[in-house]
Amino acid sequence: MTENSPAHFRRTLHRAWLEIAIFSVLMNVLLLVPSLYMMQIYDRVLPAASIPTLVYLSLIAVAALALMALLDIVRSIYCQRVGLSLERNFGSASFMATLSSARAKHGEIQPLRDLSTVRAFIASRGLTNLVDLPFAPLFIILLYLIHPVLSLVTTAGALVLIIVVVANQFAARRSITQSLGEARVANSLAQAFVGSADTIRGLGMLMNVSYQRALTATLRGVPKSSDF
Repeated sequence: MTENSPAHFRRTLHRAWLEIAIFSVLMNVLLLVPSLYMMQIYDRVLPAASIPTLVYLSLIAVAALALMALLDIVRSIYCQRVGLSLERNFGSASFMATLSSARAKHGEIQPLRDLSTVRAFIASRGLTNLVDLPFAPLFIILLYLIHPVLSLVTTAGALVLIIVVVANQFAARRSITQSLGEARVANSLAQAFVGSADTIRGLGMLMNVSYQRALTATLRGVPKSSDF
């Protein structure tokens, strides 16, 4: 099995999905910490008026929330790196496969577009949001069983997070726009090459170098837009 074969591509995606799912499970478990913390405050701290218990519980809660934030940062960076790695490792093979395909005669570069779409989906938190989605209703139901007010507060917090995500998209718009512009340059270059595939197939390596340069310029802007 070669490193740029379809089987290796699928295996890489499956491994990334599994590792992201592990991060998501741990983070969603830690999301219960604030609710459990408040329950312990009312059940243990207030009746006994125990300051040491309050201090210990607070330290545990802060440490758990800090760990959750760290996991979120690591997961985001990991998704970004997986997306970049996929396009770096399989971009050249996808380009050469496009030149060799029957669709090249019609100037089509769909394999390259598909690879860019996969990379963008993984690196833009789309995959993490998809993995987190099943946990949301379970989390709200569990909090409702504990206390209805907690579920309402959680729902309000989710709305705040949505606002933060939208604001993040506006903040990263410039870098994303630049990256998309460079991606269009790379796709236009590939389109021009593929339109003359029969002529340049023998010079595939030379054209591949040009495409790789354009692709590198595209990927260079991705970490900047993902760091917001």
